[in-house]
Amino acid sequence: MGELRVKLGQDGRLVSSTPESAPKLLKEPGDYRVFPGPLQSYLMMRHTDDPRARGRVLMMGELVNRMTVVEIINLVTSTSWNGELHIASPEGTRVLTIAQGALKHARTEIGRERIGELLVRAGLLERVQLEQLLPKKPADQRFGQLLVQRGLLDEEQLFKQLQAQTETIFYAAMLVETGLYWFVVPPENAPAPPTTFHLSIQGLLMEGVQRIDEMALYRE
Repeated sequence: MGELRVKLGQDGRLVSSTPESAPKLLKEPGDYRVFPGPLQSYLMMRHTDDPRARGRVLMMGELVNRMTVVEIINLVTSTSWNGELHIASPEGTRVLTIAQGALKHARTEIGRERIGELLVRAGLLERVQLEQLLPKKPADQRFGQLLVQRGLLDEEQLFKQLQAQTETIFYAAMLVETGLYWFVVPPENAPAPPTTFHLSIQGLLMEGVQRIDEMALYRE
């Protein structure tokens, strides 16, 4: 979910401060525990009596430069934490699933990093095919599954492209300079990712740091 703006009134009521964020707020009703944080910040966590249904926030904060994400990932892997790292920037949120020092899965809200767009850039799908198929995709079916069903990709091609997408999202997350991050351990009953990989974090970091350096040189 992208940025949600709310207003805390003098009467203690929390309401949406912008019309477009109201539907997002309505999707998250329930009882919450509010924890005061530094510099007029607050953390809201849904209250539940079932510990298996409660995720845990292990770390969160603000991205201050282009190396912040690298430092966070290094910390996560050095402490052997398993969970989801959310990187929220003005253009959207990316989520990296990390376990056993490896990248297992990644998802994104950014359109250019969606699997359909990557397939078009790879020459495996025509733009007109993408535009025709997206409206026909059932809500409970993933786009890659639809392509395999239509005979436009086989299972091996889809797996390779999903791995390439996972790497693309990881590298893009490393380039984020401003925004917020949080690392969470999902609840025990959370659904498993549809496709998982075992990509070495250290190998990805080495490639990603090189890309950061190249980007800095290009900007200069």
